Amino acid sequence: PGPQTQLFGTMVSSSAWALVVLLLSRSAAVAEYTPIRVGACEDAFAPFVYFAHGETVGFDVEQWKVIHSLSAQDAVRTGGDMSAMLSLEREPEIELVKFDDFENRFANGTLDVFLCGLYITPQRFRSHDFLPPYFSSGLRAVVMSRPDHLDLVTVFVMMLGKPDVYAVFALEMLIILSIVFAHVIWLLERNDNPSIHSSYGQGIFDAFWMAWVTAVTVGY
Repeated sequence: PGPQTQLFGTMVSSSAWALVVLLLSRSAAVAEYTPIRVGACEDAFAPFVYFAHGETVGFDVEQWKVIHSLSAQDAVRTGGDMSAMLSLEREPEIELVKFDDFENRFANGTLDVFLCGLYITPQRFRSHDFLPPYFSSGLRAVVMSRPDHLDLVTVFVMMLGKPDVYAVFALEMLIILSIVFAHVIWLLERNDNPSIHSSYGQGIFDAFWMAWVTAVTVGY
């Protein structure tokens, strides 16, 4: 059979994050010792991976050391082929890897373990398994509070949304021009047009209605 792949990882419980992805590749029968190639994200992601006193440290690094130590002890105890690969005296060095490169490094076989904070995306979830969570992000969604009871005016404003500046300007110009034209029509038609009353108040209303109807429809 071909190479066997085993994946170790951790993820944040409710926020569906992966904080560590540990990929160990091995053959069914190990012909010779091959050091485990361990990588950590080049850009620190504290507290999971960061740098202190010239060393790569963090939660993910400590978790990897525990997994490596327990696996090595188990391999030595059982006397399997993994004892050479996971020897306690041969703890692998941690290489800094660009975050965007770790998937390709896994694919081409140049990286076995990667330590960094990761989202659990659908694509990664199909190709990776994750260990039980050891950290909770505590992230919460925050939204603006709304009163329990909304009056009719508030509901109407929410339905209309933010008014468009150009639409408001067009409406204002239509009203202003209709009033101007109403006065012009009243002055010219009040004595000859039976539809326009001769008095100012009633006549301006009649002329305004005629101007408005003509502007927004096809007129009378």
